[in-house]
Amino acid sequence: MLPLRGEPVAVQVLYRVESAQWVSVEYINGGVDPGAQDYSPGSVLISANAEAAQKDAATLGKALRYSFGRAGRGYKERWCMSAPVLET
Repeated sequence: MLPLRGEPVAVQVLYRVESAQWVSVEYINGGVDPGAQDYSPGSVLISANAEAAQKDAATLGKALRYSFGRAGRGYKERWCMSAPVLET
């Protein structure tokens, strides 16, 4: 949750899973207060959460897998290096 003047303006739902080699963070969903759009709170929160996940993985000595889900939205393409998803 990201506050602005004491009020929440952006929120993200993230799931975190850890294995022996990596930390996986799945960006499930998020929301932004339309009245705060001029401040780009969603981008601020994405940056803060991605940075925190990077630090967490580095502290554990593991690779980070940070997923934004399907890259159908323009903002996801700004934040991601797309990789194919494989199924077993």
